[in-house]
Amino acid sequence: MDVRMFSVFTLFFLAEAFPLKYPSFQPQYNQTNSNHANSFLKTDVKDVKDGMFILTYTIGNRLEGDHLEAKKSGAIFQSTPQDYTQTLYYPENNNYGRQITYIEIIVQQTGPRGEIRVIKGGIGKPYIVLTVKSQNTLLFIYNATLYTF
Repeated sequence: MDVRMFSVFTLFFLAEAFPLKYPSFQPQYNQTNSNHANSFLKTDVKDVKDGMFILTYTIGNRLEGDHLEAKKSGAIFQSTPQDYTQTLYYPENNNYGRQITYIEIIVQQTGPRGEIRVIKGGIGKPYIVLTVKSQNTLLFIYNATLYTF
């Protein structure tokens, strides 16, 4: 059986069996170092069922008048546990975009360990480069949304 066919079938099956849920929560800030982009990060981990986890990362806060500017998603499935890293850019065309107010990244995976890191830019800036990492997992599905003002 072709690995790609197996992966696509498995992803559809897993997406039906373990749908992504969007929990409601209020982002919290680490006020001790507000100049550092990673200080705005909040992480929430939920054990969904049978070793499946949803990791929700948020940076910033929704503001009155901001709007959804960009969405990006992807999925990877492998037969052996691996570490995955996905780099996300806004804007994708290397120009400057609008002022970023809030980012939410929801990752569904088979292990509880992962992280995101802001490499460049961030909240209040017109650009951002960040990495989403998942450790020792078979499944890596991410959905990222970015809001600007």
